[in-house]
Amino acid sequence: MMEVKLPTGIELAKLQDGQLVYGTYEEVENYAENEKTCVVRYFDHVNTSTVYNQFKWVGKGLHDPYAVSVPYDYSKSKPKGTFNTRGVNQDKW
Repeated sequence: MMEVKLPTGIELAKLQDGQLVYGTYEEVENYAENEKTCVVRYFDHVNTSTVYNQFKWVGKGLHDPYAVSVPYDYSKSKPKGTFNTRGVNQDKW
C-alpha cells in the first residue's frame, strides 16, 4: 500500500474516542496521548469544508491552515465583523 503525504506536513486523523483532529504528526500523537487515547486512522484526503466543519486543530503553529479567510480591516487591526468558523459574519444577522 502506497502512503500519501500532504505537502503541508498536516495530518488528518481519527482518534479511538471518535475525535477528528489535525496538526503535524507529532502534534496529533501528543494530543492523543494527552487525551489518553490513540490514533485509529490517518486519512489520505478529506474535503476542505469537512475539515474546517468537523475536525479540531490541535497544532501549536502560527495559525490554523484550514481557517476560513475573512475580510480584515488593517487600519483597525481586526476583522471587519464577527465571524464564525465557517466565515459567516454574525453581525449581519
